[in-house]
Amino acid sequence: MSNGSQAGEALDDKSHYEVMGLPLTASKAEVRARFLKLVRLHHPDKAGARSSSSSQVIHKLYTAHQVLSNDDSRALYDAELAQRRGTSLSPTSHTARPPRVSATLDLDTFEPTDEEAVRFEHPCRCGAKYIVSADDLMVEGFELVECSGCSEVVKVAWRDETDEDGRQGHE
Repeated sequence: MSNGSQAGEALDDKSHYEVMGLPLTASKAEVRARFLKLVRLHHPDKAGARSSSSSQVIHKLYTAHQVLSNDDSRALYDAELAQRRGTSLSPTSHTARPPRVSATLDLDTFEPTDEEAVRFEHPCRCGAKYIVSADDLMVEGFELVECSGCSEVVKVAWRDETDEDGRQGHE
């Protein structure tokens, strides 16, 4: 790196996925492996590493690893990231690929998690769940859901209820 302050400033604009060089669909194992590799690469004790820029990079990597390796914090971060970008699973990094859809599931196969039917869940083969909220269903173009425990992505299919005249049942 030619200038430590430039390296820190460049990292400030990046998402945790971009800091780690990972796609949005990276598994916990991929997050951990990339973290260890990058920490070794940027460690201040390495020959030629500048301590000021290295410590900034290490701090960003540590923060990204803490968030992306915890299911709850990652889910919250992903939701915030999607909201900032105005998307639901759309990677914007030039290195990230669109998610590979493993299956199409009908919304009727999802079970409501509460009496108000505000959230719906469907089990994933990893043991975690695909989670859809009623708010997700209101977003135009919403159809992809990522498992809360692994990188599997499914397409959720449903149809709006219509009356006899073919008009939609909700506003």
